[in-house]
Amino acid sequence: MVWELSSMGSSQGMPKHYICSKGIYKVGRKGCDIIIQTDRTISRVHAEIIVDLMSSWDPSQSKSSNLPSNVSLLDLSKFGTFINKNTESKPVFSFPNKVTTLRNGDLITFGTGDASFRFSYIPLLIYIHFEESFKDNNAIEDMISMIGASATRTWTGGCTHALVNEHSLVTVNLLDAVVAKQPVILSSWVQAVAEKKVSNEIPSCSTCIPTLTLGEGEHSSSVKVVEPTVRESCLAGYTFVLRSSHMYTYGERLRLLLEVVGAKVLSLDSFHFSNQILEDGASKLIAHVIPSGSENDIHTLRSLNSISRVNEVKLVACVLSGHLDPSILELPSLRVSSSHSTDETIVADSDVDTDTATSDRVAALVQSKKSTSDEERGSSNDGLAKVTAEERTLPSEIGEDGGIIVKSVKDESDAPSLHNSDIIYTQDLIVRNGLVTSNRNKSSSEAINFKRFRKVKRQRGTTASSLFGSRSQYSSLGKYL
Repeated sequence: MVWELSSMGSSQGMPKHYICSKGIYKVGRKGCDIIIQTDRTISRVHAEIIVDLMSSWDPSQSKSSNLPSNVSLLDLSKFGTFINKNTESKPVFSFPNKVTTLRNGDLITFGTGDASFRFSYIPLLIYIHFEESFKDNNAIEDMISMIGASATRTWTGGCTHALVNEHSLVTVNLLDAVVAKQPVILSSWVQAVAEKKVSNEIPSCSTCIPTLTLGEGEHSSSVKVVEPTVRESCLAGYTFVLRSSHMYTYGERLRLLLEVVGAKVLSLDSFHFSNQILEDGASKLIAHVIPSGSENDIHTLRSLNSISRVNEVKLVACVLSGHLDPSILELPSLRVSSSHSTDETIVADSDVDTDTATSDRVAALVQSKKSTSDEERGSSNDGLAKVTAEERTLPSEIGEDGGIIVKSVKDESDAPSLHNSDIIYTQDLIVRNGLVTSNRNKSSSEAINFKRFRKVKRQRGTTASSLFGSRSQYSSLGKYL
């Protein structure tokens, strides 16, 4: 156990003092291990507290009243030191050898004033989470005894710490320590306590916390443990739906773990999504905890498809680390019904967004090209009829300018007369109009008949006839002159 001196009376508000190992500790006004300056009757070196042995005490096996303290006080003062002072109390320096034995709960008053301190013990019962064959077991137990702590290999309600090795496997007993809000430590913490001797606080566990292993084999993962005060309320605002406890690796401990860090836990039988939203509010995150090995069991989870999912082991890791990473939550799937089938397809939210965005872009592109084609077709040929569903589509071709040539053929009886070119051009699309009056060979409809293109005779260059006209025009003009 660790001995504690806590201030009382006029000294109240002074820091506490902890004695962590055997030795002689001076109390006085200046240059001492424990300094008291609230009373002028306190000598420079007023007394000495002598710890002959750091006693171990297991609260589950013995009562504190039967425990020898192995601690005594030597009075070196002028005005005296009093134990449980009353009107008939005498100073310790009046006792034989100026020494008295201190017991748990004694009130020590230094001087004639009211500089009083309560002397009490802080029991330490450390659960050792090592294998029996661990070679340093004896050394660890000796170190624990040095600080007056007791060691046990079975977790009980009286345990104050859980001592583990680095990368120890998480077991049910370790989770019991987390549920009890007790720190999980490395052996370096025990050594740090022993080296302190006397201090104003017990060394923090923050520098001596381990990294533990969750799971076994290829599915194992490591997690850095935090102090109980850090993980407190780390899952506040979350609601988790659990199935039967026997389906989970850590059984009923999973529920206790979630509750101790502020989460709300519901059983599968009592959960109803719409009622839960009304009760907790839409801002509360609800997730179904999937037992290890049941990640693909979707047929039995039809009623829970509307909420997020999280793996059991990953959730335990969040509790130990004091932080939930949103990326471990699997978002609920959406149900998409096909208009041509009674089957339902389940897709993730991200897939729906991607498909919808892609479909919108394709539809916009098609509509843009269709509008452009209709406008230019109307300006080129006002008498062009719309292509009906009876027309036959020929294989497309790539034009010289990179455009796509779409060919369609319709019965000749339905074809209107054309006064313009048979080919209609757009910036991105070349549509070959198949509504021509010339006869086609049915057997060769798959091939392009280049003979149907007529070369228009057009004069080129700057000849005399193009500039001044023909001789016949001048001769006819002379009749009027």
